[in-house]
Amino acid sequence: MDHLSSIFASKQPPENTIKRIEALEDLTQQLLDRLDGHDKLFGDLGDKSTLEALLHRVQSLEQGAEKTDQRVTGTEEDIEALKRMLESLGNMDSGNGG
Repeated sequence: MDHLSSIFASKQPPENTIKRIEALEDLTQQLLDRLDGHDKLFGDLGDKSTLEALLHRVQSLEQGAEKTDQRVTGTEEDIEALKRMLESLGNMDSGNGG
């Protein structure tokens, strides 16, 4: 319970709540400052050409994933067919007294 009390500001004296709010505001400002530099690297996310480029990349990745899924499914089917063939060959050998 002491741990929970230390987490929730309402369970602490008012001066601790103010300190926590100030610390939160400071961390928020640091985060905003870090993100401000990324805007210059990645461009404005509201920019239509950037969004279109991202959409094109996602569509390409989805197509590649679909082809991979089809290849995996085909390979799994081939493996099952080979297992059945091996099983039938094993049954033929045991049936011949081999």
